[in-house]
Amino acid sequence: MQDILFRSGSPAHTYGTTLRCYDSAAGVWHVAWMQPASGEFVHLLGREVADEILREVRGLPAERRERWRFTEITPASFRWLGEVSHDGGGTWVLEQEMRVRRR
Repeated sequence: MQDILFRSGSPAHTYGTTLRCYDSAAGVWHVAWMQPASGEFVHLLGREVADEILREVRGLPAERRERWRFTEITPASFRWLGEVSHDGGGTWVLEQEMRVRRR
């Protein structure tokens, strides 16, 4: 499955794409987020936790952790949270939040 995110007339640094592949042996999704114009390439592991979808960023120093959480999931909408921890996951700080309505 692939998504391409952009707005008409947006500058190149706002374009990005996501590629997801399910790993049945590990029970996780391997997720690659790419935004080539800004040089951002992120590898995440995704899984369902309770009633949320959790994606954790890989390849960071041990004390820094990042995660993307999808919460309040309904057929019509969801909430996306981008969070970071500087103490190995002891505490989390919200950096981005999006409330998304499906079309």
